[in-house]
This record gives sequence, C-alpha cells and structure tokens, in this order.
Amino acid sequence: MLPLEQLDYKNGWLPQAHRCTIHSDLCTSATRWLRRNLKPHQWHILHWTSIYEHQVLFELSEHLEVFKQDIL
Repeated sequence: MLPLEQLDYKNGWLPQAHRCTIHSDLCTSATRWLRRNLKPHQWHILHWTSIYEHQVLFELSEHLEVFKQDIL
C-alpha cells in the first residue's frame, strides 16, 4: 500500500478502533513489537494522551489481545 492509501484506510477504521493504554516507558518496546508483528495500516499510536500515557489503536480486536499478552 502506498502511504496515501494507508492513511485513507486508517481513517476508515480509526473511529471504531480497539484501544489500549500503555505507560510511556513502554512506548519503545511497544512500537518495536507493532512494527515486527503488524502492517503499518493495522495500528496507530496516539502519544501523550494523558500524563505518562499513550494509546495504541488497533484495527482488529485479535491484534489487541495478542499485543496485551506480549507487552502488558
């Protein structure tokens, strides 16, 4: 997928995304996991949504569950 196609695709599922809140200390390891295990159009990170928190958004609930098992 081209970057513009990825953006359009993400904009379609982001409003109904499956969300997970992580501590800011886990951001590097979480990003590394996401890049290794999922395609770029299947996830998104919202940085600094609260003090010491980021939110990870997933297209599919299955990806969220696997992420929780491996990272949290």
